[in-house]
Order: sequence, then structure tokens, then C-alpha cells
Amino acid sequence: MAKPLFEMERTPLPKPTAPFVLLRLNQQRVEAALRLGSYDAVYLSGRNHFDEMVAFLQATGVFTALDALRYTRQREGIADDLVVRVLLTSVLLRCPSIRQVPAVLFTDPGVLRFLGFNAQVLAEGFNKRGGADKQLPFSHETIYDLWGEDRLEQASILEATGVYYRSLYRQRLVRGTTYILDGTSLIAGQVRKLLMVLMNARGGRELITGHRLRAEKKEPQARQRTELDLGKEMVGEALGAGARIEQLILDRAYIDGAWMRELAELGIDLLVRVREDMQIFADLEGHGRAVDAPWKEKVAYRRIEGRKVRYRVRVLLVRHLQTWDSYQGPLTGLLVEHTPLEGPKAGESERLALVTPRDYDDPWKMLAHWGKRWRIENSGNRELKEGFLLEKGCWSDHPAALELSVLLRVVAYNTFRLYVSQQGQGWVIRGLRGLHREVFARQGMFVIVEADGCFGIFTVVELMHLVGKGPRLQGRSPP
Repeated sequence: MAKPLFEMERTPLPKPTAPFVLLRLNQQRVEAALRLGSYDAVYLSGRNHFDEMVAFLQATGVFTALDALRYTRQREGIADDLVVRVLLTSVLLRCPSIRQVPAVLFTDPGVLRFLGFNAQVLAEGFNKRGGADKQLPFSHETIYDLWGEDRLEQASILEATGVYYRSLYRQRLVRGTTYILDGTSLIAGQVRKLLMVLMNARGGRELITGHRLRAEKKEPQARQRTELDLGKEMVGEALGAGARIEQLILDRAYIDGAWMRELAELGIDLLVRVREDMQIFADLEGHGRAVDAPWKEKVAYRRIEGRKVRYRVRVLLVRHLQTWDSYQGPLTGLLVEHTPLEGPKAGESERLALVTPRDYDDPWKMLAHWGKRWRIENSGNRELKEGFLLEKGCWSDHPAALELSVLLRVVAYNTFRLYVSQQGQGWVIRGLRGLHREVFARQGMFVIVEADGCFGIFTVVELMHLVGKGPRLQGRSPP
């Protein structure tokens, strides 16, 4: 069978100075070795749920996607793909900086075994440099060399990104048909970037299915053109990868009439917030000033800074709008007015306008569909920045470091979303911080046994049964 393209294009890595063998998980083979009393090493692991998480990364093709990364080396050294796996694991564990990687990661041999480090490397490191008190299996300074020595090819990060997103669709891990496109500013040191994100907005299982990182334009027209071009590129790639998009929700900067027409012809329902300076916005406001305008209203509540604020919401649905010339077709518009009824801004109204090629007859349903957009703010951008330390934890403002930092945080975000969905109703998770408490607070005693070129994972009780006589009584906690 032919190798994948990204494997054929990779430059072979020099061998590390110390022997390196990637062991495979083979429970039955290690069990047989234990029964014969033959094994090479035993490691304690206090993070059994994290062991499952790393196995889940392997099962969902994450490590295969990272194999698309290419490296350029001038000298022998530690395998770069292992360094990237360490970085990904540091993101999963919310390690705030590379300097803290040894304290967070290197103290648990069980985790390192799952990442591919063998017994000799864990005990001795990759080389003899650094003396008796050196960091094992390698110094955290080695991680900086990925971009400090320009070993990691920046173009390959985009290739790995594409491999990863295509694998989500190939494995049918993306389930919903509503997508949201949005942008956010990413600040790393003195560098400010625009991060564009395409999210599948299935409730409770939101997945990021595309992203792009570009220099942020200051001039409004240049920024809009950049965001529009990136949006077209990302939606096109998602469709090519197998995305089933029935509804696409966009903010005002990411669409023009011509692209709206193209998407509508593909059968995609668009829901767009239009800019206040557009003619179609003025047209909707004109309808709203009519004496017999069929406004509808109700009282709703918003939570602002932890406090519930009562609002009056008024909506006006207008069909057959013809004032978006470049679209060349009728549109349904919704004028929305929010007025706080309490607090310092009580009585100050704000308006927004939504348009869609779809023929709605219920304004509240159209507004509810627009409400899905906040999922990318609350479950996407905010989680990336607060839960996965997207800005605080960026490793450098070097272009390759930024691109890799974003990719690995997206991978971690999606992995948590998918991992939680596998656990069924037993998990009650509110955001990443709750998940960390649920996954890592439950300390369990597992052991990882290395034998005959493989490794296996066992509870202490299982190990006792395999190497000798099992206990007559088994308690859940010491007496």
C-alpha cells in the first residue's frame, strides 16, 4: 500500500545519539511476559485518565497529523516529533510556560511512556551532556530550538493543519450542520495577529474545523478584504474535506453579496449581521419607522459580569428586501432592538440588523438561530484564550512558534470536546477548567509495564494476579 503523501515528502531524521525505540501498546503480549516473570520495566502512573486521553489522541489521528510536520537539521539530536508531542501534552495539562515543562511533565514516567519515550531514555536521557543533575529525558531549552534554530519548517504547519482537519471529517467526528465563522485578535508579545476560526456549532460538541493566522490589518477596508478572502478559503476547504454545511452564520465583515450568492446556490442558508453603513441597514430602519410596522417585543434577561439584567427585546421581520445589489436576489431582514430596563444604561437602545436568503416567517426563530453565534465566543475563542492559555501561554512571537502554538491548542480543544462526548451523561463539565478538575483530580494507581518490545497498562491488582498470587480481599481504600 502506498504511503501517504506527507510521509513520502518528509526528510528522514538523523538517529538520536542514544538508541531510541518506539514501543507499541500490546496488552496481551505483555500479559504473557508477566505470567512468565519476564519484563523490562515498571512505571507508576497517577494520571490514569490522562493515559486514556493520550491514547485517545492516537486513536483520533492526532499523532498521524503531526507527522506531516517537517524539520531541517544540521546536526544529530533528539527526535523533533517527540518534542512536539511534549508540547501538545503541556497544552493538555495547561502548563503555562516551557520552563515549567519538566516539573509538570517529566515527573510522570507513565505519561512519557505514552508519548514514546523508552526505558533507557527515561533513565539516562538522549545523550551524556549536562552532568549528573541534568533534566531527563532532555532539557526544556531543547524545545526552544525548534524555532530558535529554524528547525521546524513553517510551511509544514499549514500542511499538518490540513491533514488534521481532513481527518476529523474522514473519521466522521464532525456531526452538526451549522457552522460559524468569526475572527479574534491574538496578541503575543509585541505581535498582534488576526485569528480566523470556523466552528461546527453542534450544541455541547462544538468543534473547530478550520483556522487561519494572519497579520492584523489596521485599515478597515484592508481588514475586511483579508477576512473575506480567508473566510472563502476556509469554507471552501471544509466543503472539500467533506463538511455538510446547511447553515453558515457570519458577522458583517466576512461576506459580500457575490459570495453570498455562490453559497446560496450550494444550498447553504446564510445568516449575516450587516454593517450599519450599508444601504440594507438603512432600508430596514426605514421599515421600522413606519406607523404600522409590525414590531414584536418581549422581556429577556442577560447575565453581565455575573448579574442578571432585564432587557426589552423588539424585533421586526421584513421580507423581499432588494437593497443588496451585489447579491441580486430577495432577502429576509430582521431588525433587532435591545434596551436594558435597569442598570447604568437603562433606556439606551442598541440595534442590529440580520439578513438571510431564507424565507423566515417567525422573527423569534430567526433571532434564536443568530444566537448560535455566541457559541464561538463563549465555547470557542474564550475557551482557547482562558482555558488553553492561547495568549498567555504562547511560547514565542516567532512565526513558526505562533502557528504551532495555535494548532496544538486547537487540537487540545477539539480533543477535550470529543473526549467528553465519549463519556456520556456521567460527565458534568462546564468548560475546560471543570474538565481538568474532573479528569485530573481522580488519582488512580495504575502501572505501565514494558516487556518484549511492547508496553501494557494494568491496575495494581491485575499486576499482582499476573506475577503471583492475587489478594484474597480487595478494598477500595486502605483501612
